Amino acid sequence: MSGPELEKYILEYLRLKGYEKAVDGLETHGVTAPFPERSANGSQEGLQQKLAEELINWAQRTDNNLRGGAGSDTPDKVQAKRINATPLQLGWLEDDLENECARIVEREAAEENGEEDVENMSPSRKQKRQEEETVARKRRSRTIVPAQIPVPLPSEEVKFDMLHSMRSRCHVSENALPSAAMYTFLNVPSRLNTSLLLYDGASIVGGFSDAMIRSFDMDSASERPENPGFNDEQDEPEDVRQGKLLAGHTKAVQSLSWFDEESLMLSGSSDGTIRLWSERLCSNLVVFKGHLFPVWDVDACPRGYYFASASYDSTARVWCTERLDAVRLFAGHQGSVDFVRWHPSCNVVATASSDQSVRLWDVTSGECVRMIPDIKQRITAMEFGPDAKSIYCGHENGQISGYDISKPAQIGQCSAHQGPVWSMAFSRGTGELLATGGDDDTLRLWSATLTQDILKPVKTFTTRATPVQSVFWTNTNLLVAAGSPRINKSITPV
Repeated sequence: MSGPELEKYILEYLRLKGYEKAVDGLETHGVTAPFPERSANGSQEGLQQKLAEELINWAQRTDNNLRGGAGSDTPDKVQAKRINATPLQLGWLEDDLENECARIVEREAAEENGEEDVENMSPSRKQKRQEEETVARKRRSRTIVPAQIPVPLPSEEVKFDMLHSMRSRCHVSENALPSAAMYTFLNVPSRLNTSLLLYDGASIVGGFSDAMIRSFDMDSASERPENPGFNDEQDEPEDVRQGKLLAGHTKAVQSLSWFDEESLMLSGSSDGTIRLWSERLCSNLVVFKGHLFPVWDVDACPRGYYFASASYDSTARVWCTERLDAVRLFAGHQGSVDFVRWHPSCNVVATASSDQSVRLWDVTSGECVRMIPDIKQRITAMEFGPDAKSIYCGHENGQISGYDISKPAQIGQCSAHQGPVWSMAFSRGTGELLATGGDDDTLRLWSATLTQDILKPVKTFTTRATPVQSVFWTNTNLLVAAGSPRINKSITPV
């Protein structure tokens, strides 16, 4: 490639990277680029390399000067300012199933409370009544938004199950901590990559590096013969020890997600496919193809029917269970898209990428409507906040950062774990507690009340040698965590 041809190519590249003002300045402002072949001597190859380096450095300096000095915004920040000017309505779905069931439970509680004698009420009953009123007040203060995409109505069976769970739900806070259970995958034939809780805790499923999905029934797994001579390895049934096998992927299973309202499970794999499973039938129903590289994450829409995927091919996609092709493709990240999450309104999808940015996408138009650039640490976990107007990210260095996505702006950050934060989840209902799992073998609880430091530490649970890879809250607010021990770290007997 000759000098002028390379010069033209690099200038076009710089324009695409966001240095429009620097490139346009060649004509408009009379700025001259330092083309080395005009004065330097040497081989053509050396000139081309020097030309490329000096052009990029020149573009950065010139672009800053034309924008107003060295402290000016980077191209990513300029793009973010343009994107963030887009109007965005955030809130909870208008006909959200949980809100509907909560109103029924509140009416039942009001009828019960109306018949009680407040003066003769016990202290514990008074405290419970105050908690119920607090939860109801917080729920009524939520911002409600209509669905912009067609979402299916939940079945009567699903409504009944949700209502039954909410009647038994415990309100948890820093003054009323939940019960917690830790599931450890032992003696499995390959590395655990992801896990998922099904049927509100009745089953747990793991995705492994040998391309297998294994499902374990908690009732069967907890049953042990009373014979003192019983040997786990020799006498335990194979289906209990190894779980039910779901085979179909050809490479490692990276992510799992669950359709609460349809009793169906999704899996994303390094083979670039997404599979829809019936866990009860132990059968693969559909294979979704479209991504060119590994699928790192999948997330089911809160109302079912739709799901989203994130891939190494720098795209995220939205799918529906009735079509084999994606219905939306989100392109804009400059690196692998590692995480994807549905907003509670079902109108927005969030993605986190290795290009150090988080983006929010309008599902209806497919356009990027929010961008948070220049996140310093790699994101290892992500969840929307309980107010539906914030998003929280766990990082490789153990920190948790929070962002107000309506502006957007960082709320703050805090040190959470001594190592990567692998998972996070907010409690059901008002979301007053945040559970996080980390590589430092701990499960931690935080008060999610927004303060200057975002989170207030409440309690820490420590495992013996197991990183906490996944955390879940059941509909009744039981906290469940899961992980697999490190192979190179011995476990001290109890």
